[in-house]
Amino acid sequence: MLFSAITFADVAIGAMLAFGAILLVISFIVVVLLESLALKLLKWNGYWRSLWASFLMNLVSTLVGLPLMLLPISANPVMYLPVTWGLSVIIEGSILILMKRSGGRQNWIAAIIANIASYILLMLLLLVMSL
Repeated sequence: MLFSAITFADVAIGAMLAFGAILLVISFIVVVLLESLALKLLKWNGYWRSLWASFLMNLVSTLVGLPLMLLPISANPVMYLPVTWGLSVIIEGSILILMKRSGGRQNWIAAIIANIASYILLMLLLLVMSL
């Protein structure tokens, strides 16, 4: 009996990991689309260039953010979210600068507004999932 419970737990963990991975990919796609729309509306560049920039900046931010989830601060969203938001703005603003050197201040404004929009979306998603 104990063996079958352990086996079930392993299968459930696999399913939970698969669900988490699917949710991560869907969240990533939605954030990329949302931030590319923000960049376009802010007239950072055309839509396709904004979509490419959004993909690159969120890919780098995600790769930096995944290991940060292992830090003790990640258990406290009140501290973790502002830190990750700030890092996202710095990373993504830097990528926008690399992609559009003439953008200057516009790059930073775009990174700040795009991340405000995506973090509001992510916080709403976390709130719904916690219900």
